Amino acid sequence: MKTVYIEEQIKNLPAKPGVYIMKDENENIIYVGKAISLKNRVRQYFRESNADPKVRAMVAKINEFEYIITDNELEALILENNLIKKHKPHYNILLKDDKTYPYIKITKEDYPRIFKTRKILKDGAQYFGPYTNIFALNDYIDAINDIFMIRDCNRNIEKSISNRERPCLNYYIKKCSAPCNDKISKHEYQSEVKRAIQILEGNTQIIEEYLTQKMYKASSDLNFEEAAKYRDKLTNMDKLYEKQKIVSNDIDKNQDYIVYSNDDINVVFSVFFIRNGKVMGQESFYFERNLDNIDEMYNSFLIQYYFEKDALPDEIVIEKDISDRGLLEEYLGNRKSKKMKILVPQKGKKKDMLDFAKKNAHEQFKIKSIKELNNRSHFESSLKELSSLLGLDNISVIESYDISNIQGTSSVGVKVVYKKGKKSPKDYRRYRIKSLTDKSDDYASMREVIERRMKDPELPDLILLDGGKGHVSTIKALFRELKIEVPVFGIYKDKNHRTEGLCSDTEIMEINKRSSLFKFLTGIQDETHRFAIDYHRNIRNKNMIKSELDGIKGIGEKRKTALFNKYGSIDNLKKASVDEISSIPGFNKNIAENILNYFKEL
Repeated sequence: MKTVYIEEQIKNLPAKPGVYIMKDENENIIYVGKAISLKNRVRQYFRESNADPKVRAMVAKINEFEYIITDNELEALILENNLIKKHKPHYNILLKDDKTYPYIKITKEDYPRIFKTRKILKDGAQYFGPYTNIFALNDYIDAINDIFMIRDCNRNIEKSISNRERPCLNYYIKKCSAPCNDKISKHEYQSEVKRAIQILEGNTQIIEEYLTQKMYKASSDLNFEEAAKYRDKLTNMDKLYEKQKIVSNDIDKNQDYIVYSNDDINVVFSVFFIRNGKVMGQESFYFERNLDNIDEMYNSFLIQYYFEKDALPDEIVIEKDISDRGLLEEYLGNRKSKKMKILVPQKGKKKDMLDFAKKNAHEQFKIKSIKELNNRSHFESSLKELSSLLGLDNISVIESYDISNIQGTSSVGVKVVYKKGKKSPKDYRRYRIKSLTDKSDDYASMREVIERRMKDPELPDLILLDGGKGHVSTIKALFRELKIEVPVFGIYKDKNHRTEGLCSDTEIMEINKRSSLFKFLTGIQDETHRFAIDYHRNIRNKNMIKSELDGIKGIGEKRKTALFNKYGSIDNLKKASVDEISSIPGFNKNIAENILNYFKEL
């Protein structure tokens, strides 16, 4: 039900593009969205005729909202994406794509090098990939370099030739043609590189013949260990080529095909990489269906997936249109410095490839569903055993809490949530301890964290504390004051800090260490402890880097935070170049030089 305050806010909303930020009564951001007209879009959420039950559930939690006006819808799109990544709102999907697949890079030098890289630069080099089988890729690069004797050093070749430098060991073991010692002409060396490029473009027969000859030669020389190495390399090559299925000899563009498969509970998005008519690999992302309908989730996934990609394809092929297609094309085209196409084919070869990708996405989804069923059976068994042990009915939502500090400094608390036995990371929360003078007091810190959490009227079925009887007693006393009835137990550890069992404020319950329940509880405790330690370490590192930057002219709080977010540590910052630092928003070349000169003088 709308409050008078929200009704007044809606009346005063501008009919301009921008981003809206929904908050609950604890001021937690629960949803971020963008709009061409803030007035029209936000008003839709609070209409009583809103049919989507998940939208109604979110609206019921909205206590207030904020908005930011932008000059146009593209700016709103960029801001929305940044805010989602920063605040991780409960009702937005969040893509945690921390995988960076490697590419093969051929440098733009007179004597090029060939090596693996995960970073795509605008440096005139040639890039092939991405490759999803990393072990096979390593063998692939080794074999190419062995066949064509490509250098892997950083020497200035012209300078080495003029100084008559001796070639390195690779020349003597026949792994390099030694252009540094003029053992091969520039023209001959570049011809070998061109042959290597032909292999990368699809002529794989050369490399297979080379490895096979090496294997038979080693075998005939009775060097069976060496022969086995070449056999393994051939096997890895087969794995690499097996994934690089030729789907069309007519496709000469780099394409990504994005498809999905779903039911009422979950959805999987699959990305297929097509390079020069071959499937180079694919990756899949799984989400629970939350607030968004499938069209909105598809739209959000595409935006988050491509927003910060180093290497962009020439075309993105999708199975159904998205509301932000034009905006995403414009944004990616600006980044790529050439027109970007997002296509929705209805027939032809691209539609055939889309159907092929869709079949594979369905298979991925079925495999995931089977695993989910198996896991669900395991979780249900553990929850049933836990319910019986504690004398509770229908445990569905479990919240686990931990406190982390070092001698009272940077004291923090965390909440980790399990729903139906599964982790629910979108519900995790972090808390800075604010009200205590003695922040080494774990009992008082735990009380503060849970008291703040209890302002949310939606309560869990069970609360677990990382601690013993004292922690449980403290929180039970708090609940009596607040007149809240939620079961509270502690997961206590032995003297070696290993999970031992459960406890109330009066008794200890030992658990069979071979049981599924013990493994389940150990997993909860480990996950809560990990989350707390990570948060504490993050704050501690942030404070350390900020304090070490205090003496640098022109570095205030905003720039300190930007440097921490970019580099994470002083050591990483020291390794950065002036150009890298000056490219950070809000920095320039003079400030970057001040920073690096400051560390040189220490």
